[in-house]
Amino acid sequence: MRRLVRFGLVLSLALMLGCTASRRPATGDRDGGGGGDTDGGTDGCEAVDSDGDGIADAAEGDGDPDGDGVPSHTDDDSDGDGIPDSEEARTTDPCSPADTDGDGTPDFADADSDNDGLTDREERERGTDPYNADSDGDGFTDLAEDAAGTDPGDPASGIPETDFFVVLPYNGPHEDRILRFG
Repeated sequence: MRRLVRFGLVLSLALMLGCTASRRPATGDRDGGGGGDTDGGTDGCEAVDSDGDGIADAAEGDGDPDGDGVPSHTDDDSDGDGIPDSEEARTTDPCSPADTDGDGTPDFADADSDNDGLTDREERERGTDPYNADSDGDGFTDLAEDAAGTDPGDPASGIPETDFFVVLPYNGPHEDRILRFG
């Protein structure tokens, strides 16, 4: 009886999470090690993809990040940034879509995938990389260069040393610090 109750609880949890009762991913073993997926994917995640964007419905969920009334699992652009979810998935594992900035919100649902302060839509309009906070690799974020009027796509164009700028972490932990000049 105890074993039956335990099985029922496990099965109920698996169904609530949108996963199969199997430990083997529905699309096969992705890490080549046999058994369950150990490379960060979701064990047992069904690879059902209603909108054909390369992201499993179980990973997309029923949410509506852009508020357009279309649930993510049927929306071609879940975050409304103008970049299709199929492009923002950036993975071969439909159960583990990319999360560039590691904030827990996958890129397909994140309006600012690299967390640099410019939305993905703004980065596309400016010709910068929405998955890289410093598109030209010059040590200045795209937002800092945009605000300073320099070119965030040109590594030779940076913020002059005589200019003062500071980038405050708007999504980071709140801290009180003394700002000193001189």
